[in-house]
Amino acid sequence: VIWSAMRFPSVHALVLALSTVTTAQEPKPVPLPPTLGELQGGIDKAIHRGVDALLRTQQADGTWRDHEYSYPVGPTALCAYTLIKSGLATDHPAVARAFRFLEKNLSSKTYGIACQLMAFEAAKDKRYRPQMKELLHRLLEGQRDGWGYPGGHVDLSNTQYGALGLRAARMAGLKVPRRALLKLIGSAMQHQEKPSTAEIPPDPVKRKDGYARASGPGKVAGFTYRIHKTGQNRPKATGSMTTAGLGVLLICEELLNRKLARTMRRKFDASVERGLNWMRLHWSVARNPNGGWHRYYLYGLERVGALLKQEVMAGRYWYREGAAHLIKSQNAEGRWGGIPDTCFGLLFLKRATSLGAVTGAGGTDRAQRVYLASNDAAEVELRGAGNPKLSIWIAGFNQKKLEKRFPKQKGKRDVRVASVEYLVDGKVVHKQHQAERKTWNGEPFGFQHIFKRCGRYSVAAKVHVDNPDAALDGEAKTVILESPVLIVEVLDLPDPERDALGASLLENKLRKTQKHGISVSSANNGWWPWICDGRFATAWLCKDTDAKPWIKIKPRNGFRVREIILWPNQSDAGIKKAEVLLNGRGKPRIIEFSNPRKPAQITYRARKIIEELQITITETNKKPGEKRKVGFAEIILR
Repeated sequence: VIWSAMRFPSVHALVLALSTVTTAQEPKPVPLPPTLGELQGGIDKAIHRGVDALLRTQQADGTWRDHEYSYPVGPTALCAYTLIKSGLATDHPAVARAFRFLEKNLSSKTYGIACQLMAFEAAKDKRYRPQMKELLHRLLEGQRDGWGYPGGHVDLSNTQYGALGLRAARMAGLKVPRRALLKLIGSAMQHQEKPSTAEIPPDPVKRKDGYARASGPGKVAGFTYRIHKTGQNRPKATGSMTTAGLGVLLICEELLNRKLARTMRRKFDASVERGLNWMRLHWSVARNPNGGWHRYYLYGLERVGALLKQEVMAGRYWYREGAAHLIKSQNAEGRWGGIPDTCFGLLFLKRATSLGAVTGAGGTDRAQRVYLASNDAAEVELRGAGNPKLSIWIAGFNQKKLEKRFPKQKGKRDVRVASVEYLVDGKVVHKQHQAERKTWNGEPFGFQHIFKRCGRYSVAAKVHVDNPDAALDGEAKTVILESPVLIVEVLDLPDPERDALGASLLENKLRKTQKHGISVSSANNGWWPWICDGRFATAWLCKDTDAKPWIKIKPRNGFRVREIILWPNQSDAGIKKAEVLLNGRGKPRIIEFSNPRKPAQITYRARKIIEELQITITETNKKPGEKRKVGFAEIILR
């Protein structure tokens, strides 16, 4: 449901009322951002490239590598949520792979819980309802007015994500207690600065009936990360925390169906107006005012604009300005900084908070992408459309290049095609002959190639044409004109090998082994050995001084297994041989790793009862005198 500002007064009425005030004082002109029509092509392209960047960095186990030890679930949930909001269906291979991990691994920290609730809600699948109920229970159990890190103070960043989690739970049909929302409003207001009076400039956006807001004195108060306490340095208000505070208040108002007691309503409206005034004085989309975490701030800005249901916020076309900046600042790989930053950029562009806004096709038309291979030095212009079904065709010939190629021909260089070859990764996949030679007049010589596996492919064309100079000096009758290479990256196909791998991780009987059931010869930086958590991004690594590292697993109850799979650590591989000893007796089995980044596997004819498993690394590819940490990413029993 999208609530109408005409039906419900208060903050929305306040924003609309301000828009009717004109001023005699002309504000300083602000360059208007491009229109949505002008931006839309760039927005769609940026979303495609950002989605590609996320798909490219997904691990084989379905997770994403970011804060993998401290936040094992949150980054993956954020990526899954972002991909769905960017237009991918829940049965997309990467999304399905992520959800296989998420449904089996519930977070216990605020950020992770909130992102998981958002991802499950976005999936619109009732089978995740039990997980959402449990996550909502954990979220409410951890509420202390607002939320903070375990054992730490309440902070507005954790609190903002707690509010997002409650919103996702309510959107999924779960009951969110009114008391929790009222506590949350109070917590957000505690993070707001003491209001001060400042000269507020008129809003620079001019409408048909005048400027949106008159200049004059007004109350200003931004929001801070932590609550100011007597005797401590006063925390600094920042753009990210001000949008966070406003976002929390507006989410609570939405979930309360805008029903607030009169006293609370006055405080609420005053708090929002002071926060918006702070944004007027500190406006920027190119940076986070007074702070870092730029894209995190932009996602907060999107949230406030969406919840206010206004295209003009704090006197600025917030979405158009932010979208123009994100289009320009996206790097060559399609990212904005790291994985979370890329998610925040995509969520801004897709206006993910809104229940009804549409910003164009974005990630929804990935199968219709268009490609062009052409440059000034190329003889042939090659075009393509579609992914993974790629239609390719000849779009034209470079006349300037042909003049140099055929200098003896007079006038326009006519092209008579004898045959066309299309190549993928240097191999000919299609050849089309032209029986009747006539001057080329736009014939596309089209062909459709279907990619069957994910990967990065180079596509090119070779056009065999009649040589117009052949009759003059006895040269070859035909010559070859070549196109530039067209790069096609296929990321939307199923990957049976990766999916089978993900299934094996979930089937691992060690997944429920407690920490005290594992011992090691040494551990790098004191890390607990993460070797049965279903993720390749985490690992057990020995100290670099450990000459003969070993790991011993002794679960409470024995396992009956048919297979033991040993995955070396993926980021610092170096294992060549290891010994596997079962139940502390007998002769150890020697395992060789032909590829230090691929698993070694032991398969038994009959099930073995394993009460104790010790794996000793006996040989590595370390050079003499070299110090290197080695270990395992996953040990799988099934």
